[in-house]
Amino acid sequence: MNLSNFTIRQRMSIGFSIVVILLVAMAFFAINRMQSVRVSNQMVFANTEELVAGLNMESYMRANGRRAFELLLVPKEQRAKIVERIESNAKNVTNAMAILEAAAVGAEEKILLNKIKEARPAFLDSIKKIETLLAADASREVVEKVVLNELSPALDRVTTLAKELEEQQTKDYKAALVESEAKHQATINTLLGVTVFIVLMAILCAYLITRSIIVPLDNAMQAAQTLAVGDFSVEFTSKEKGEIGNLMRALQTMVASIRQFRTAQGVMAEKHAEGWIDEKMPEAQFNGEFAAMAQSINHLVQSHIDVKMSVVKCVDEYAKGNFSQVMADLPGKRALVSNAVKQVREQMQSANEAAVVSARVKQALECSSTNVMIADKNGVILYINKALQTMFNLAQADIRQHLGHFDAQNLLGANFDSFHKNPQHQRNLLAGLHATHKTEIKLGPRTFSLLANPINGTNSERIGTVVEW
Repeated sequence: MNLSNFTIRQRMSIGFSIVVILLVAMAFFAINRMQSVRVSNQMVFANTEELVAGLNMESYMRANGRRAFELLLVPKEQRAKIVERIESNAKNVTNAMAILEAAAVGAEEKILLNKIKEARPAFLDSIKKIETLLAADASREVVEKVVLNELSPALDRVTTLAKELEEQQTKDYKAALVESEAKHQATINTLLGVTVFIVLMAILCAYLITRSIIVPLDNAMQAAQTLAVGDFSVEFTSKEKGEIGNLMRALQTMVASIRQFRTAQGVMAEKHAEGWIDEKMPEAQFNGEFAAMAQSINHLVQSHIDVKMSVVKCVDEYAKGNFSQVMADLPGKRALVSNAVKQVREQMQSANEAAVVSARVKQALECSSTNVMIADKNGVILYINKALQTMFNLAQADIRQHLGHFDAQNLLGANFDSFHKNPQHQRNLLAGLHATHKTEIKLGPRTFSLLANPINGTNSERIGTVVEW
């Protein structure tokens, strides 16, 4: 069968059908094998139930033997409860024997069951006889004689037979388990073999079908490789009929459209790199989806241009002091831009208002006759008004008698604790300042009265100190 006479779809259908047929055959085979394993597992389960019933039977018979001995030891008023337990255990033994009779399949098990059935009446009669004697208030010696001569031998007989039955059941259980495991392993091995066969067949089909497709596609790949190195003069031609021939012709058309589209996109990119951000792609030169793609790119470019120009317009107005210009809310991630511009507006407006207030305050302080000094939270001097500067200029010679390094013209940027011989003490004092603090310092022949107040920010955090001299 020459696969080249079929279309690619037909080739894939043939391969898929072969794989499906093989999988169906494998499924039927697996179901058959799993059914066999299921039967083996059921036999193991039945043997397990039989083994449990045998164990229960022996346990209940031994329990009744112990209960019979207890009848001799307990007070008369407690014997009724023990008798009830003996009767209940006897019923359980009867039920267990019924299960064993229904499940017994081996000759050995049936023989042992018959022996137990034959020996059990003597055991039950001995218990009944003890109950009767005790009810008639027989002497302890008479009852003990029945226990030793009748109950004990009968109990030993039935429990010995029950033990032999358990051993036989255990042997049968192990044999059934080994058989089930062997069938399970055989099923796994067979399924693995079938699976390997199906996989090999699928690989063979895939190889033949792939080879019939790859050979004619090699020509198309060679032409595409030529195109990939930048040779757009390549011609996609093929003698192949059907999908391969159609593919080659479609590739030729696609190459021409992509070449035209890429050229226009490159021109636009170059213009944008030069700063001409309003450059767009010529939509009229393209057809179909290529025209729609060019239109989408142009819309995207225009939307970015609109955002940028809106930002420029707002910032330009803010720079002029006009804060009435508000940027409209933008959707999606663009909201980051509009929100940022709004924050800039609010901060610039607040800064402008604060600057006006600060200018007024500074002008007021400069005109004030009160000596005022402002320091930051670390004690660095930020501001000295005109009145204080004049006072320091006049008192400089006297202050230098105490502080030789004092320079009235270089106080800005210096630390406030430079006025003290113990700077650390003054620094700790200012750091812990929470209310008005009054003090006096003596610098040379002059004594200065100081009134310090903390300066707090909007969140009540400490940002500085104002001192009146």
